[in-house]
Amino acid sequence: MDLIKAGKIPPPGFSLSAGHSVNTEVFILAGRRDEAVDYRTSIALASVYPNHRLFIADDNHVFAKLSASGLHTTLIRTFLKYGFDSSELKDILMRAEPFRWKEKGAQLQHFHDPNGNEVT
Repeated sequence: MDLIKAGKIPPPGFSLSAGHSVNTEVFILAGRRDEAVDYRTSIALASVYPNHRLFIADDNHVFAKLSASGLHTTLIRTFLKYGFDSSELKDILMRAEPFRWKEKGAQLQHFHDPNGNEVT
């Protein structure tokens, strides 16, 4: 650190560009309510890998809900053992679906004119 501060060596670089050439399957499990890593970071990270799957759980950093259900470890191990296109992973993802975070749709707003009539 002292050499970096003194300008004698450059700071180490960090580039995600190499990820674009990774041909392997990459499974990213993120928690929407993660106290340590914002889920949007995982979305950005997933975009680096051309062959990725991103599962955002409605869960925290330690995946308490997924763990309590027994699906946390099973989900990861199933991916590692069988891969994306396997019936085994598809099955476990279906079982994990109730734990997936889904953004709530925009609520329809009803507007009224000055006379109180609803305007569509």
